[in-house]
Amino acid sequence: MTTGKKSDAKNNHLRSGIIRWAVVAALLVFVYVWKKDKIMEAAGEIRHLPVITGLICLALGIAYCAFEGAVIMLISTEDGRRLRFGQSFGCSLYHAFYKFVSLGVISGIAEIFYLHSEGLSLGKSTGMSLIRYTMLRIATALIGVAGTVILAIDGNAMLHRYRVFVALGMIVSLVIAFVMFAVSYSHRFAVLVKKLISRVFGRNEAMRDRFCAQIDRFNEAGKSTWKNRTEIITCILLSCLQLLCWNAIPAVIFATGSDVNYPECMAVMTVINMLGAVMISPAGVGTLEYLFSLFFGGAYGVTSTAALILYRFFTMIAPCLAGIVAVLTHGRAEVITGKEESDVQC
Repeated sequence: MTTGKKSDAKNNHLRSGIIRWAVVAALLVFVYVWKKDKIMEAAGEIRHLPVITGLICLALGIAYCAFEGAVIMLISTEDGRRLRFGQSFGCSLYHAFYKFVSLGVISGIAEIFYLHSEGLSLGKSTGMSLIRYTMLRIATALIGVAGTVILAIDGNAMLHRYRVFVALGMIVSLVIAFVMFAVSYSHRFAVLVKKLISRVFGRNEAMRDRFCAQIDRFNEAGKSTWKNRTEIITCILLSCLQLLCWNAIPAVIFATGSDVNYPECMAVMTVINMLGAVMISPAGVGTLEYLFSLFFGGAYGVTSTAALILYRFFTMIAPCLAGIVAVLTHGRAEVITGKEESDVQC
């Protein structure tokens, strides 16, 4: 890749990040003006929450990163060596920082740079990032389906009212998880997807080559990862625990003011996160808020607004703040050469 193309790639990332933040900022201003009274009332509720509630939520937010670090550690084996948990946990926090500040634009690249600077090859680092994301999508689909079943058995009114959308979201979530798994597991399936991409982007060679190269790395990483069934099952279970940590946060907050059915409350959050994962928006901002208010607003009133604000804080801002330490102590991934950086951005 030439210097000009590298500069264009960086400018595209910057432009995309600015656009996303502009959209989110406009959305936040609109919501604040529209729901100012509710937000101020929710802020009052937050101020009166017990300190222990905040500490539990903070612990759940950091536990998410700890479980994610464990997954990264387990799938990092290369040439007989594996990352230590401290390195993997640092990678999770590093990723959380860039995910928030860029709203997901460069978080994947940042994760690859971190892993590569810790001694893993570029191909392994790229493949690991995609495999980990695949495991998270599988976990999202699994606990989303489980949550839907639990709510259906309990006869949840909101689930019944929006059953068509929930069923559609469940199908889309399962399809995405299956396709990502199949691409990484089966060489034949990966070749079929590459042929499809070649047809779709036939006239755009740069885009076509970029996606095909990522699929090759993805499939290569999958060959060495999926063969260890015990590790894979462990990683998927850890990914489920990741999501359950976040899903428990609203229940903890609601419990301070009323009796809460924890399994049902967490089941609702699994459905919300499943639907949010298949609705496109910057870092899920907007879709999750809408779904959260839809499912919890009627039962918990203004407390649901307070819970939503705190949920966003403990799942996005708190890990980002912890990630600052990882960024400052780790520094920039200077071991990446110009050619390797070009390969990542291609």
